Amino acid sequence: MFKKIRIIHRIALAALLPLATLAALALYDISAKWAVRSEMVAMQPVVDGVGKLSGLVHELQRERGLSLTFLSSKGAQLGAELQQQRGRTDAGRAMALGALADLAREGSGRLTSASQAAIESLARLDSLRAQIDRQAIAPAAATGALTEIVGRLITVTSGISKLATDDEISRSIAAHANLVEAKERAGLERATVAGAIAAGRFEPQAYVRAIGLAAAQDSFFAAFRAVASPHARDLFSAELSGPAIDKFDGMRKVVERGGLAGEFGALDSKSWFDAATVRIDLLKRIEDGLVTELTGLLAKKKSEATLSLGLVTALSLLALLTSMLTAAIMARGITVPIGRLAGTMTHLADGKLDQQVEGTDRTDEIGAMACAVQFFKDSLVRSVELNAREREAAAQRAARATRIDELSDRFDVDVTEVIETVISASSQLEATAGGMRRSAGHTSDEAASVAGVTEIASANMQTVAAATEELSSSVAEIGRRATQSAQIAEKAVAEGRRTNETVQGLSSAAERVGDVLKLINEIARQTNLLALNAAIEAARAGQAGRGFAVVAGEVKSLAEQTSKATDDIRDQIAAIQTSSGQAVSAIHGITATIEEINEITSSIAAAVVEQDAATREIARNVQEAARGTGEISQSIQGVKVGSGESSAAAGEVFDASEELTRQSENMRQFVETFIRAIKAA
Repeated sequence: MFKKIRIIHRIALAALLPLATLAALALYDISAKWAVRSEMVAMQPVVDGVGKLSGLVHELQRERGLSLTFLSSKGAQLGAELQQQRGRTDAGRAMALGALADLAREGSGRLTSASQAAIESLARLDSLRAQIDRQAIAPAAATGALTEIVGRLITVTSGISKLATDDEISRSIAAHANLVEAKERAGLERATVAGAIAAGRFEPQAYVRAIGLAAAQDSFFAAFRAVASPHARDLFSAELSGPAIDKFDGMRKVVERGGLAGEFGALDSKSWFDAATVRIDLLKRIEDGLVTELTGLLAKKKSEATLSLGLVTALSLLALLTSMLTAAIMARGITVPIGRLAGTMTHLADGKLDQQVEGTDRTDEIGAMACAVQFFKDSLVRSVELNAREREAAAQRAARATRIDELSDRFDVDVTEVIETVISASSQLEATAGGMRRSAGHTSDEAASVAGVTEIASANMQTVAAATEELSSSVAEIGRRATQSAQIAEKAVAEGRRTNETVQGLSSAAERVGDVLKLINEIARQTNLLALNAAIEAARAGQAGRGFAVVAGEVKSLAEQTSKATDDIRDQIAAIQTSSGQAVSAIHGITATIEEINEITSSIAAAVVEQDAATREIARNVQEAARGTGEISQSIQGVKVGSGESSAAAGEVFDASEELTRQSENMRQFVETFIRAIKAA
């Protein structure tokens, strides 16, 4: 499947998974940071609502205490203060209703229900006030109704802490909720004790209630310290210390000791109410500090979340861009050199051997590939040079073969002419030898007749003279024929030697051709080895070296064909050398035979000269025939001996001419075989 995908796409696919993973992790981290920031943004109105609800609770607590004193005194005490406090409560109620509406709309579950219940309870506040103004409600009932409203608001405030997923914000809201609960108990304690002082004594149930409220405050204070920040604890310790707190603690001890008996001493309800209010106001200051701290913490968390979101986003984008850029650079660092090598190999496959191979100085796998391509290029250059030299050698061989053909044709013509000349000369020599033999026989017969008729020599002197003239003419003809035969034989010897030199030159040329063939065979063997090495390297290169494998196969095939052709040519040259050797041997035989004929012909010529001298002597002595039969008989004996020698010489010449004719035919056959072998080669 991946064979059809380009390398750049494979690298992209390989980089896609880690990049996608990195992008997913970055997106997850960014989404988490975004969620934190979104939560901080969403918590901002909630925290603002906490402050508004806390302010309303504080004002309702003050109104509750004033309302209890107002009811307990039958309207005689704190009426004006109550009206002023209601104004402040209404201002806080207007702000708190907006926050409650937002919580009821955007909250969930119990918080929505609590917010809705708080809104409904605040809606009953005006009717409750009317009952208080008319003294139409008991102090306990009024306190319970107001406490219910405050309780519902505190329930909403406590529920807000569950909205935050950040632990520090959640603990800060929880600390604020505990402080609000403690302050609520402090407000109830203020109202309960103020009512008992105004009534002159504690009812047992109210006394237990007051003691329980004090203990509940301590419990909420402990819970506050457990979850509050160090700064909030320090603020709490700093605010709840000093003369005002010491004064309130002294009043509480008076109430605890004499409350059941009504022994309050100089303590009146207003003094208690004022001291408790100062303490509650201090708790409100702590509460406001907590809201401020919570607001600052929320702003800090929001800023940190925004900064973290921006930083994570920037780092994620930078990491992704860096990874993509690195992958692109690495991919380009791989694909560009490989593309260049592929282009170089394509040009080399097209025969463009002037291409420069880049990357041979690299130390990585691409450098190894570049070195392999350089090796293939060098091998191709050497192969091309070998092919050029082979073509040049082939051209030289063709030219040499042409020259050999020309030499063989000329040799054929020259040798044929020589052979024809030798055959013609041998035929003439054979005819001359036959004539000499017949003349010698005739001379011998004539000499015998002369010897038989010695007694009648004088009578037949004219006949002898005529016969002598005829003999002289015959001897002259024989001498001329013998001289011609000698000249022909010498010419045949010269031609035979020249033919021998030509054949020896041809044999030497064949040996040099054999040396050239050895060189060609060695080149073919080296080419075959180079092609084999190229094929091995191409196989190592895999798909990239397939083109070189084909070229290497073709070079190897050409090398094998060249080696086979050189072997065939060497065999033909060996046959030529064998035929040349046979021709040289035959020519040596022919030359020796012709030289022997030449010697015989020279002997015949010498004998003919001697016979010519003898016949001349006979001619001169015919005139002196009368000198005596003895001289004639002696001369006739000399003629007879000369005739015998002439007959023997003529026989030898005849035999030699027959042998010359036979050797000439053999020479013609050898030459024809030699010429056919050369032309076939």
